[in-house]
Amino acid sequence: MYTPYFKISPKITEYLTQIGIIYGYLKSTPLPIKYQKEYQNRILSEIIHSSTAIEGNNLSEKQVHGVLNGVKIKGYERDVKEVENYYKAIKYISGLPINSNFKISEEIILKINGIILNGIRDEEAGKYRTKELYVGTYIPPKPKDISTLTTEFIDWLNNPIPHDLSPILYAGIAHYKLVAIHPFIDGNGRTTRILTKLMLKKYGYDFIKYFSLESYYNRQRKFYYEALDSADSHRVEGQPDLSIWLEYFTLTLFVQAQRAQTQIETLIKTKPRQIKFHLNERQKKIIIYLKEHSSITTSEYMKISSLSPKGAYNDLQKLNKAGIIEKKGILKSSFYTLKNYKL
Repeated sequence: MYTPYFKISPKITEYLTQIGIIYGYLKSTPLPIKYQKEYQNRILSEIIHSSTAIEGNNLSEKQVHGVLNGVKIKGYERDVKEVENYYKAIKYISGLPINSNFKISEEIILKINGIILNGIRDEEAGKYRTKELYVGTYIPPKPKDISTLTTEFIDWLNNPIPHDLSPILYAGIAHYKLVAIHPFIDGNGRTTRILTKLMLKKYGYDFIKYFSLESYYNRQRKFYYEALDSADSHRVEGQPDLSIWLEYFTLTLFVQAQRAQTQIETLIKTKPRQIKFHLNERQKKIIIYLKEHSSITTSEYMKISSLSPKGAYNDLQKLNKAGIIEKKGILKSSFYTLKNYKL
């Protein structure tokens, strides 16, 4: 049975206390309806952009937002696929019947990796690696040991949490351990960050609604890797010491939760502004089209306006933000409908 070694420092205790207070505030302070969808879509784009960027994805956050809204981006096929796959992996865990009794199985972990690598490394997607890897100076376990190590890890995951251990620390330990096993040929970091979300949600911390852990890791990429590496460079009786990593993990949650609190407080205090919006001739065509057809896609608007994918997307987004049209669906299935508006 896997038995992690770590010490709970005063900083970890303080971070956990503050996270609990702020999360209580976030859950009890719903955003005004007019801000909810935009805020959650922005957080989703931030999560997906950051987690894929950590692994070398070249798309900007704005481009990621565009991909999630059906915009075609040429010349970045693999990057676009990585973004689409990460969104699908988040959607997959969001659809699981998660509660405190939910069991995280080997099948779920393999499925997450399979989704992440789908269409990128199909032969290896959702399968344990059969080759040795070198991750910087770190040498992960040999392929022959992966199945046993992963089974022990999953058994530990599903054991009752000790009464004196925060579920947040449990998720942090899981994050470190799966990265250390490095069971897949590719996508280990992304699979781990999805699994961490799943674990936190299992124990009542559905942070994905409010903020992105990944954006902090991405901004502090060097420190993220150093914190993970610290467990192996600081050993106690030959066993990795997770103390520094867990301090970093809880700091990340605290900083991002605090940031979310500030953003939400700002939105709540923001007074609605009267927006004067003047349609150009292209945008008038959208309104006319919607009066006749009830809905329009980005591709359909490109045909009637002769605009590029980016130009068509920008026009539709302006009308969407102005409250003239409403976006429904996501990715390739997205479309727009007309709200109350008269030419």
